Amino acid sequence: MKFDEENFPSKCGVYIFKDKDGNPLYIGKAKDIKKRIKSHLKDEDLKKYKLFEMTEKIDFILTPNELSALFLENNLIKKYQPKFNVNLKDDKTYPFIEITIKDNFPKIFYTRKIKEGSIYFGPFYPAKRARKIISFIQKNFGICSCKRNLNKEYKKPCLYFYIKRCLGPCVPGLTNKKIYKKKLEQAILFLKGKNEKLLKEIKKEIEEKAKKLRFEEAKNLKEIYLAIEEMKKTEEIYKIKGENFDIFGVYNEGNDFCLTVLNFKRGILFGKKSYIFENLEVEEKKFFLEQVLPQYYISNPIIPEKIIIPFEIKEEIFTFFLKEKKGKRVEIKVPKKGKDKDLLNLAEENAKEFFQHRFPSKGTEELKKILKVEKLFSIVGIDISHFQGRTRYGGVVFYEGGRFDKKKYRTFKLNTKDPRDDPKGIYEIVKRYISRIIKEEKKLPDLILIDGGKAQISMAKKALD
Repeated sequence: MKFDEENFPSKCGVYIFKDKDGNPLYIGKAKDIKKRIKSHLKDEDLKKYKLFEMTEKIDFILTPNELSALFLENNLIKKYQPKFNVNLKDDKTYPFIEITIKDNFPKIFYTRKIKEGSIYFGPFYPAKRARKIISFIQKNFGICSCKRNLNKEYKKPCLYFYIKRCLGPCVPGLTNKKIYKKKLEQAILFLKGKNEKLLKEIKKEIEEKAKKLRFEEAKNLKEIYLAIEEMKKTEEIYKIKGENFDIFGVYNEGNDFCLTVLNFKRGILFGKKSYIFENLEVEEKKFFLEQVLPQYYISNPIIPEKIIIPFEIKEEIFTFFLKEKKGKRVEIKVPKKGKDKDLLNLAEENAKEFFQHRFPSKGTEELKKILKVEKLFSIVGIDISHFQGRTRYGGVVFYEGGRFDKKKYRTFKLNTKDPRDDPKGIYEIVKRYISRIIKEEKKLPDLILIDGGKAQISMAKKALD
């Protein structure tokens, strides 16, 4: 197996080792996909060596954050059962906190199953965090979590009321809808990480318990605090609405296009498909999408309730086709803001990364011909700037494998005294930058681009001698 690990994105997501037939062999998650794949490719473990022998390609799906990557990995492993994944093959999945929002007096539950008529927060890892948060919500907001049918009236409340863990909506007179609704709204704000006052109180209580050496209680509160902080990042993605929908991202360079489809089941990212189209007669994304959308749903029989696309298209015939195939109207949406727009941006980012992974050097092929060189993988750009004619800085940008790598950008405060002497500034920055690379025993770039004229180029060459 030969893969250039530099072509993978340094971004959060899930990666999939696939065999020659496209079947997943191993599915993993990573905060930095490139770094994790590099680690795998250097691993000499015999089991992984067999994995490499069978692997034909490595695919990836970008996600908004680590928790969504964890959840997507879990779903994909359960769906495909890859032979090299030893965990997560049982029938369990990561838990959610469920609020039965359609009930007269909504309840709060710990659950691993998703159904319509409720809202969900999570997923939670480790699972015990969900139970601790539910216990905290019962104690602070009195939201019901028992199995009683609240459409009936009871003479006595259950145990939770007596231990001050429930407002007692099962017994007339103990509470009312207005009070209960207000408490429920406060609990939901807390789950979203938007109840800042309560979060500050938790943080203060953690510190107080630690001072009193009540470390176990402090630890439990800290777990709740950290989980809610994490929820701030993920709630918008994982608030389940029961919808199945597809999101289309498009990326192109000239006549070559990539179409990426993110598939959501009940509001959760469940999979990705990417397609490459080369040397088309069109260059406009809009015309490309109008042509390819019907083709996609002809070959993919599952039609969702909603389709999200990046721009308006001539949709009359397409809408009719979808309605005939599904048996009811399908919503086609072009979001301008909000959660759907964020997810659309994620689809387009996946399309761009897949295209650049497939054609890592496409943007540099013409430059290679002009310069008459065989290799042009890494390129460095150098420029100089100054602040009010006094303090001067040199900037280095790094382009490698078809993409800019911001982690390798560098800034130098220049020692050259004359602020008007750009050639000397270029000499200094090239000398210092290349010296640092040699000292750190890293690879030299294939090309250095200098912003300037003959004088700057001459001084850059001198610095390399």
